[in-house]
Amino acid sequence: MNTTQGWGWSARDVVPDYTPVGAPKDPGARIFLGLADIDGKAWQAPYDDLLTAMGVRKKNVDPERETQSASRLRTWLTYFRGLGLVYVDSDKKVRLTQTGKRVAELVDESLDVATRAGEVHAELQRRELAATMLPVLVRHRLDSPIRQNETSYPAGTDIRPYFAILKAARSLDNKIHWQEVARVLAHVLQESDLDAAIGKVRAARDTDEYSPDNDDIAQRLLGDVAPPELSGGNYHDRTIAWISRAGFKDAILTVRGDSEGFHHLHSSILDLVDASLAAPSASPVPADVDSYMAWLSSAQPLTHAPRDTAPEALGPGRIRLLERVVSAVERFGDSRILCLSGPAGSGKTSLARAAAKEIADPEDILEIQFHANFAYEDFIGGLQPSGAGEFTRTPSKLLDLNKSALANPGRRHVVVIDELSRADLANTLGEVLTYIEYRRVPFWVAGLAREVELADNLVFLATMNPQDRSVLNMDDALVRRLRQIPIGRSVEGLRDILRSNGMDDLLAAQLVEWYERCPEDLPFAQGVFVGCKTERDLADLWDEVLTHFLTRGGVPVYADALAVATSFKWKNLDAEPDSSSGSEGATIGESEASATLPDGDQAVRSVP
Repeated sequence: MNTTQGWGWSARDVVPDYTPVGAPKDPGARIFLGLADIDGKAWQAPYDDLLTAMGVRKKNVDPERETQSASRLRTWLTYFRGLGLVYVDSDKKVRLTQTGKRVAELVDESLDVATRAGEVHAELQRRELAATMLPVLVRHRLDSPIRQNETSYPAGTDIRPYFAILKAARSLDNKIHWQEVARVLAHVLQESDLDAAIGKVRAARDTDEYSPDNDDIAQRLLGDVAPPELSGGNYHDRTIAWISRAGFKDAILTVRGDSEGFHHLHSSILDLVDASLAAPSASPVPADVDSYMAWLSSAQPLTHAPRDTAPEALGPGRIRLLERVVSAVERFGDSRILCLSGPAGSGKTSLARAAAKEIADPEDILEIQFHANFAYEDFIGGLQPSGAGEFTRTPSKLLDLNKSALANPGRRHVVVIDELSRADLANTLGEVLTYIEYRRVPFWVAGLAREVELADNLVFLATMNPQDRSVLNMDDALVRRLRQIPIGRSVEGLRDILRSNGMDDLLAAQLVEWYERCPEDLPFAQGVFVGCKTERDLADLWDEVLTHFLTRGGVPVYADALAVATSFKWKNLDAEPDSSSGSEGATIGESEASATLPDGDQAVRSVP
């Protein structure tokens, strides 16, 4: 066994993909989808085209195709032909009928939905997986006893290869290129040399000519491949195997490189990466396989919080909404404004922030608050006063974010627009409204005297209250480019808030019961009850906040104002009991003939 001067490992990338995807369970369905894939191809034994289509379908979670005899495949074809879905034409080629094509499309669509749901679920579980694997990965030693029959390393070798890859990625803008691993990191056999190696990569990246996908440039700026015996072979695959293991396929590092070949650390687990890198290296390392494996498995998962979000936004009943938003980003983030639409206090802003954190690094997120005076120059940029009566052409922070997105196509960038409908949208958005749909198409910005193009990886998340009167003024062009995700009021969210407030269980149960019986279009949601703990808090909230959602200047602005006012029994704690009114403690839906709003105006509608 030869001693090597660089990382060596003949194994290929075999880390399993943990992302659940949709796949047909019934063998007949698999055969039908295989037939759909070979539409127009020859039908002849041993039907290799069909077997191949069945075995490599992207939606198939089981890479091992089910053994099918030729006679069974012919039997299934006869069955599908009898249903009018598929047949063999006079040229002995498989043909799908129009009905068959439509059925195949419907099945594909259902599998796509299941796949997207699985991907979203996996994204939300990423932190748990990373917290479990990172402490183990950073312990691995290059000279461990589990490789003693594969490769021998010089005395003094103590490098932890996965630790080295993760530390380099974290130190270098949260990304690593396979050439940087093959030509620089793979030379490092002692951990004391790691910082210098990272510095070498950083220096190469700082040059104007750096293009790691170019072998000649990579060799000149980064050096030779290590170990030398790999230089004439396919060192790419062996290097990708190292990266795939360090990233546990896709849990920690992106499994696929971006357009330039960089693999990125997922932004949602950077704090866990930092915690794992800060853990001290154990020495000495067990010398036999059994002890070494026991030592590896003794690494405790990192303690972590699932998310950094407010309880009013993401209680147990709100996770599905976050999944829906993240899924919408995957499907429409490069062509639409994703708008979370809900009443005041529904948690839409917190949900938008949580979604942004799920899909982008903190430095790649910009939050903008729209208001009545917010203008095009604020949103895009233009001439701004610079003193002494002069003006300079000044791009907005949005364009700065867009510039970063164009320069880093492998990372999503997110702009969160709070209260979208409060601005004059036609003037504020301008031509951007069109080019949100047509990315990478240049358009002229007169105030900047230059062209701008929007990056594909720039995501627009917005919030909006659908009950704002300004929503009525939104034109069809804007509505068509919005994907409105309804964020309704949440009873579970209210329970979480009241529990966090420390409210008495009985009082909380009464308030929740009242909230459940309110009309669905109530103009406020659970978030308005943050901080309420006692009946006095509820009374003050009514006088100072809630009543103003129902009336403006003594005029009811909500159709069910009287029903809500009558049923909220905590609003008049200081009032003397009035045995004649009969309204104390009334519930929504009871007689309201004598009830009045606080200002004396009758409600404009009663609840049947």
